[in-house]
Amino acid sequence: MANLEAALAGRDGELAALRESLATLKAGSVHQAEALSQAVVAYRDLAVQSAPGLPPDLVAGDSIASIDESLERARTIVARVRQEMEAETARARVTAGAPQRTGLDVSGLSPREKIRYGISSQS
Repeated sequence: MANLEAALAGRDGELAALRESLATLKAGSVHQAEALSQAVVAYRDLAVQSAPGLPPDLVAGDSIASIDESLERARTIVARVRQEMEAETARARVTAGAPQRTGLDVSGLSPREKIRYGISSQS
């Protein structure tokens, strides 16, 4: 019986040590999760700063991979919007000024018609 009680006491000691170890690991895990969250937020901020043409609202995520995916989607959206705006600008473009004035093409006129044209434009 004494042996069983000693074994039980030894197991209780091991159990207490394991519980303490588990509590330490849980605390470390919480700390690591907070550090990871801060690192992801810092990565997102750097990604937004490195791409000034992208609206920050389009870049989101709770992991580095999801932020990378949203960055790619944002780049695609911005590129598509730029193309549409350039196409619209090209369609609405009007040439500046009037076309150059050119004289009447007289190459197809007969010599008599050319003389008449020349006399009428002199007066």
